[in-house]
Amino acid sequence: MHYFKRFKIQPHNPENPVELAMQQASKHKQERGIKNNMTNNPLKPCKPWKSYQQQIQLLESRGMCFEDKKSAEHIISQINYYRLSGYWYPFRQTDNAGQRQDKFIRDTNFQDVLNLYNFDKHLRLLVLQALESIEMSVRTQIAHLMGRTSPIAHLDPKSFDKSFTQYKDKKGKTSYDRWKEKFDQQIERAKKNPAIIHHATNYQAIPIWVAIDHLDFGAVSVLYTGLPNKQRTLIAQSYQVRNADVFASWLRSLNYIRNICAHHSRLWNVNIDVIGKKDHQIKGLNNLDNKRLFFYLIVIDHLLNIISKDTFWRENIKDLLLSFPKPKNNAVKVENMGFIQGFF
Repeated sequence: MHYFKRFKIQPHNPENPVELAMQQASKHKQERGIKNNMTNNPLKPCKPWKSYQQQIQLLESRGMCFEDKKSAEHIISQINYYRLSGYWYPFRQTDNAGQRQDKFIRDTNFQDVLNLYNFDKHLRLLVLQALESIEMSVRTQIAHLMGRTSPIAHLDPKSFDKSFTQYKDKKGKTSYDRWKEKFDQQIERAKKNPAIIHHATNYQAIPIWVAIDHLDFGAVSVLYTGLPNKQRTLIAQSYQVRNADVFASWLRSLNYIRNICAHHSRLWNVNIDVIGKKDHQIKGLNNLDNKRLFFYLIVIDHLLNIISKDTFWRENIKDLLLSFPKPKNNAVKVENMGFIQGFF
C-alpha cells in the first residue's frame, strides 16, 4: 500500500543481503553454542512418551493420591501433564539442601493440584480484566498529553526527554530509535485496520491518538518512560502517584504480569522479575514484598479506584484470595503470593 512507502515502513525483505548476513551470523552463532554445549556437557535424551494412564501411574508411584483415576486421566488429556507439573511442584518433597525430589509430600491429592490450577486460572482472568482498563486509561492519558503538543509528537525526537533520544547503546541506537523500530513494526502489522487505512489514505501521518491503540502495553510503557519529566509527572499525578519513576516502574511490572496472563502461564506464586518501586503514599504498600504478586494486586486496586471508582474488582479479588485452596498437608498457602492476613 502507498501509505507504507510514504512513511518508510518497509516490510521484511528476505532477499536483502544485510538481513541475510545477519540471519546467517545468528544461525551460526546458535549452532556453535549448541555444538559447544553438547561437547562440554552432553545433554540427556528426551524422556519417553507416556500414555495418559501411564502418566497417572507415574504420579501415583511417587505418592500422589487419586479419588477417581479415570477422571484424572480425562483431565490430563485436556490439560497438558507438563503444564500441571508447575502446580504440583510445591507438593514435591525437598532434600536437606532444599532441592525438590520426585516423591510427593504425604497426603498430596490430585484434586488439590487441580484446585490450585483453577484458582490460578480465575486469578489470571481477574488480573487481565483489570489490566485492560488500566492500559486503556494510560493510552488515553499519554495520547491526550502528547497530542496537545502535536498530533505527530511521537514521530519527533524533540518531543521526548534528552536521555531517551541522545544516549546511544553499543549498536549506536538510542532508546527512541529502538522504540521507533517497534512502533513501525506494530503499525505495519495493523495496516489492514480501517482506522490505519483511513489515515494513511487521507492524511500525511497517523496521529498519536490513533497510533497508540495499535501499540502493545510494552511499547506504551516505554513511550511513557521517554516523555519529558514534566509530562510524565502530570500523568503519574493523575493516578495519585507523585513520583514519575515509580509510575514508570509500575507500568513495566504490569506489562510483565500482563504477558504472563496473556500466555496462560502460572501466575499465583511467580517471582516478579521486573520489580516495581514502592510508594509510601499508598496504604500498606511499603510493607509488602514487591517481588511477589500481592504487591501488584494492591497497585492494580489503587489504579482501578482512580480510573473508575470501581470497588467490585477489589471485592472479587478479595473473595478469590479467601477461597485459596487449603490442602491437608499445607504444601501451598496464600501467603506464598505475598498476601498478608487481615490486609483487607
